[in-house]
Amino acid sequence: MLAVDNINLSIYHNEILGLVGESGCGKSTLAKLLMQLCPQDEGEILFEGKKRKKSELSTFIQMVFQDPYSSFNPKMTIYDILAEPLLLHKFPKKDLSKEIFHLIGLVGLPKSLASLTPTQLSGGQLQRIAIARAISLKPKCIIFDEAISALDVSVQAQIIHLLLSLQKQLKLTFIFIAHDLAVVKYLSDRIAVMSQGKIVEVNTAHALFTSPQHPFSKKLLSSIIELKK
Repeated sequence: MLAVDNINLSIYHNEILGLVGESGCGKSTLAKLLMQLCPQDEGEILFEGKKRKKSELSTFIQMVFQDPYSSFNPKMTIYDILAEPLLLHKFPKKDLSKEIFHLIGLVGLPKSLASLTPTQLSGGQLQRIAIARAISLKPKCIIFDEAISALDVSVQAQIIHLLLSLQKQLKLTFIFIAHDLAVVKYLSDRIAVMSQGKIVEVNTAHALFTSPQHPFSKKLLSSIIELKK
C-alpha cells in the first residue's frame, strides 16, 4: 500500500487547513511531498496553479516540526540560526541585524535571546524561534507538523494565540497537522481527514464536528467523545 495514494486537495489563500487521522496514515508524508522532501511516483503538486522547482519552494512554503531541538544546530546562536536562511537568499547584510531582531520580537521574545544557543532556551521559546525562522523568508504557506504536541498545555495555548495572530497579520496560509482534535477544531477553517494514505473527507471545522460524513470521520470523532465521558 502506498503511504499517500490518489489525493486531490486544494488549499486556499489565507486559510488554516487542519489535517487529522490515525498515526501512520500518511499525514507527515503528505507534508513532505508538498515540501518536495521526498519523491512522488506520479501526480502533480501545484503552487498558485504552477509547478515549482524545489529551489523555489522555500520562498513559498516553510515547515515547523514537532521537536524544535532537532531542527537546530545546538552550537549556533539564535542570531546565527535566523541569519542562515536570510543570507542564503541574499538578504542585504546591512539590514540583517534589524531583520533578525524584528523576527524575534514578532514571535514575542526579547532581543536578548539572540546571543543564546538552543540548549539555553525552553521548548516553548525554541518553537517560537522555529516559527520566526519559518516566516523569515516571507512564505505564503507554513506547514506545522505536530508543532505544539510536545509542549505543556499552557505553552500550547500561548503558541496557538501567536499562530492566529501571525496568520492574520501576515496573511498566511497554514496547514496544521495534529492529533489533538480540539486544537485542530479551534484553529482550522477546514479540516481534511486522512485514513490509510487517502483523504476521506474535507469539510469546514463546524460541519465536520457536527455532522461528519465519512465512516472513519465518525469513528475518529466518536473516540474523542468517549474519552471525554
